[in-house]
Amino acid sequence: MGGVRPMGEERLDPAQIRAARAMLGWSGSQLAKKADISFSTIRRMEISTAKVRNEALTRVRQAFELEGIRFLRDGKGRISVGLGDKSHP
Repeated sequence: MGGVRPMGEERLDPAQIRAARAMLGWSGSQLAKKADISFSTIRRMEISTAKVRNEALTRVRQAFELEGIRFLRDGKGRISVGLGDKSHP
């Protein structure tokens, strides 16, 4: 059985985005500001990421990771969201 490893560069899904935002206690507006994207884009990506540009998802992921959020995949391919140390650019 494999251990937990970083998720890689896969697209975040709506549940992961909502979970990470909740872990940080951020509002949708706060996430939009941190990721430098519109609040309406945050609202759309928390419903479905299918029509959201990769650049917007990358900005959201980077904003989360700078605050210590980690997206991990276990040995069975399941993805979890965790809070670790803040990263340093």
